[in-house]
Amino acid sequence: MLRFPGGINICKTMATIHVLDDGSPDRASVIALLASKGHSIVDAPPSSGAERRLERLTQFYTALSRTNSAIVRIAEPAALYQEICDICVEYGGVKLAFIAIAHGDHAEPVAAAGPGQRFLDGLDIPLDPTRPEGSGPIATAVREGRDYISNDFLGDPKTHPWRERALAIGTRSVAAIPFRCEGRIAGAISLHVGERDFFDEPLVALLDEMAADLSFSLDGVRRRLAHEAAEAEILRLNAELEKRVTERTAALEAANEELHAYDYSISHDLSAPLRHISGFGSALLQDTQLDEEAREHVQRMLAACDRMKRLIDDLLQLSTLARVELKRTVVDMSLIATAVCEALRARSPGRVIEVRVEPGMKAWADPGLARIALENLIGNAWKFTSKVPVARIEIGPTVLGGRAGFRIKDNGAGFAPEGAERLFTPFTRLHSESDFEGTGVGLATVKRIVNRHEGTIEAEGRRGEGATFRFTLEP
Repeated sequence: MLRFPGGINICKTMATIHVLDDGSPDRASVIALLASKGHSIVDAPPSSGAERRLERLTQFYTALSRTNSAIVRIAEPAALYQEICDICVEYGGVKLAFIAIAHGDHAEPVAAAGPGQRFLDGLDIPLDPTRPEGSGPIATAVREGRDYISNDFLGDPKTHPWRERALAIGTRSVAAIPFRCEGRIAGAISLHVGERDFFDEPLVALLDEMAADLSFSLDGVRRRLAHEAAEAEILRLNAELEKRVTERTAALEAANEELHAYDYSISHDLSAPLRHISGFGSALLQDTQLDEEAREHVQRMLAACDRMKRLIDDLLQLSTLARVELKRTVVDMSLIATAVCEALRARSPGRVIEVRVEPGMKAWADPGLARIALENLIGNAWKFTSKVPVARIEIGPTVLGGRAGFRIKDNGAGFAPEGAERLFTPFTRLHSESDFEGTGVGLATVKRIVNRHEGTIEAEGRRGEGATFRFTLEP
């Protein structure tokens, strides 16, 4: 319990006290509010000292209330610092109120109010305790994170470097109260008054509450600024992303235009001469005067033309796959596979081949692209089983990477396992043209179709033991 000389006794148990509606509680209101919030108020013979101390509590409680109101209204730290200084001077009756912020090895005043502001002219506040100026109120509060109260400023040996300044403005008592930001000491509030023994424990407790409220506000400001900075960064990244998307879209459109020109060149500039060569070759074969060797040369020329035409057709198909709009629907893969097998069987009626298609296979895919993929994969199996006496091809469901997919397995020529990764590269062939005809584009086409569907594909095989292709058409 704190006992004021000759007057009121107040227990040191600070609590939040509500002001009156006008924000300026009178003496009776403060006594009642202190008692209602846990402060022990003991009647004692009145004295001017007790009345004066109660008046100080009233003034600074009003200052605390005004500070809390300012914290709610003001979001910018510099403006809040200045408002707190103005409030302390207006409602606390101090000669000088200033706030200093720690910067490296010094503390720098950033806001001040009151008639004693000349005290701050040229003021140096080092935080080094080995220097005389580093042992004063502000430096100690900032460096050690504790209140510095000097109720006899002129007689305090630690305040000697500022004695002349204090005399000039009439300072007799000083309080320096540290405040924090994000758990670290950020600075201190310093109050100068013209009375000795001004800062008693209840008053210092009010000032501690003011500093705590300021600390809470600064944490909120930092969080808000960090949030705003994050939002600004997101906006910047979004703008940059949009710019990149625009640039890449333009580049993609330009590339598509080039591909379109490429397709036109292939379909017209290359196909037309082939048609002419093929036409003249066919006419030559009708010439009965050609000997057998000449006929053989012409036939080889026509075969080369036919192969070139198939290569052009495959390249056109490969190049257009990237521009085809993907239209997904439920696709009956079993039905398509059966139709493909029937078409292949019709083109090679003399072959003995066992085909097994698992019924009921479905996919969420583009029907046209799914057909092209199956035509190439089943056609591949059909081709590479052509030298097997009894060929077998199995088309059924499988699981690949945890997703439902499809499997095409054959007992044909197979391939060396180390060549599996190269199978899907355009124009890559693991068998010679003399053994198995082809352009080397079919599997590359399948790979592109699978990629368009965000699926996966893999191949397994051994030379002379057949091959198995597994793929998915869904992400």
